[in-house]
Amino acid sequence: MRVSSCFWFLISARVLPTEALVLLRRDQLLSLSLKSLFPSVLISSSSSTSSEGQLDEIVDPASYSGLAYVPNKNDKPPLLVVLHGAGENTLPISNLASITGEHAGLPPSLIASARAPRELLDNFAVVAPYSAKKVSFYEDPRSRLLSFITYAQKELGTDPLNTFLLGFSDGATVALELATTKRFRAVVLCSSGFSGSLPQAALDLLQTTSFWVFHSADDVIFPPTSSDRLVQSLKSVGDPDRVKYTRFERDPEDLPARVRGHSTGITASKTPATYKWLLSNMII
Repeated sequence: MRVSSCFWFLISARVLPTEALVLLRRDQLLSLSLKSLFPSVLISSSSSTSSEGQLDEIVDPASYSGLAYVPNKNDKPPLLVVLHGAGENTLPISNLASITGEHAGLPPSLIASARAPRELLDNFAVVAPYSAKKVSFYEDPRSRLLSFITYAQKELGTDPLNTFLLGFSDGATVALELATTKRFRAVVLCSSGFSGSLPQAALDLLQTTSFWVFHSADDVIFPPTSSDRLVQSLKSVGDPDRVKYTRFERDPEDLPARVRGHSTGITASKTPATYKWLLSNMII
């Protein structure tokens, strides 16, 4: 599968018309169903709730439905927004929490299977919108996602000053776009497919946002050169130390050949250090 990316420029939480500023061409993304490709041993629990709370569905009639988690003992917690990658997305929203589904291994399924790190469960509210019946969030205006995030902040009672993004694959590229609104303290980008060069105007907007980029050298879906160039660009403005890059030499999850290397969303989601780093970027 060959996929390139385009970048819709966001300013002040508003998406400019695509025809006004399309900086890169992106081939139409083919539907990638990982449901039958992720081995069930990734998460081996049948529990549907975590020991500290549960996943609940929230519905914004104007944008998306999503799965949400709120820690029991945290007043106005920071919010982690999880953007899944491409898939068939024809199943009910519970698919986001499936331990063997196409979005297995991301925070919702870790929470549902009681495998989420304590650093996540104890400290963060989590919300994961679902691009139901669409290949990915690419098919919708970015303003719709921003509207859902605002809704989730109010619905879950989170700290408006501390909102974070974690995006995987297509979700990572969309997370990069959303970050230009400067509404997010830090962003985790896993196996991003953004393949071009960021314009200076976008870099200027991103120069105070912290990033942790994950990619595997053997990624057969999106080559690591995508993240290599992105990290270099992000480090060219602001403090370069605000940008972390974890580049694995081989697939850390040992996925099957058809999706070899396209697994860093799983790795980042289950790693306690990811959430410690996010916490270190909070405004106290």
